[in-house]
Amino acid sequence: MKSLSAIDISELKGVEGLLFDLDDTFVDHQGILAEAYEALWALQRSGYRLIALTGRPASWCEPLPRLWPIEGAIAENGAVAYLKRQRRVVFHDSISSEERKARRRKLDQLSAAIQLAVPELMPADDVQGR
Repeated sequence: MKSLSAIDISELKGVEGLLFDLDDTFVDHQGILAEAYEALWALQRSGYRLIALTGRPASWCEPLPRLWPIEGAIAENGAVAYLKRQRRVVFHDSISSEERKARRRKLDQLSAAIQLAVPELMPADDVQGR
């Protein structure tokens, strides 16, 4: 498999867009490399539709369509998406806001119980964005 920066755009004849994973595929622990970011801009200028995919929290992906030359970002392993519509970024959730709140309450209760049982465990620093 070639890296995104190594692909010659002429090789993509007939391809309309690119769905790409973020973690350890497109970005590394330092963030996005300049070459990868430049490749996104080159693909976007050539007319390709670009969408980032990740299992990361929704809040982590919210700024991506605002800052990167992409049409959207799908987060939480497909549960939610932020899609660029004209000059706005629209949030799409696979469940209702009421169900999301109910799930958040259950998750908070489970997390509190686990922290009581195993106090040395610490939640990830991005847990509030899920």
